[in-house]
Amino acid sequence: MSLSPRDQLLQRALKPSDFKPNGLYTDPKTYGVYRLTGKAKAGRAFRYGNHPVRYDELVNEYGAAEVIVVFFARSDAEELAAIENARRKS
Repeated sequence: MSLSPRDQLLQRALKPSDFKPNGLYTDPKTYGVYRLTGKAKAGRAFRYGNHPVRYDELVNEYGAAEVIVVFFARSDAEELAAIENARRKS
């Protein structure tokens, strides 16, 4: 049985706890996928960006966010966020 694109991405995902900030970013650079939580009333519940800078921006803007996974490839984070937002609409 073939894995779905979502499952393929999750197999490449890294644990957020494995990376600590080195200045503003992690070293090596990583990209996170985040779920807005709490009082966030945004259209897209899942966002992505440079980890951990984007996480801090989301917390400041929306009050709360959860780190789902991190990737080395920005395109993987972007794709997973799009898949999760599409699933949420279904």
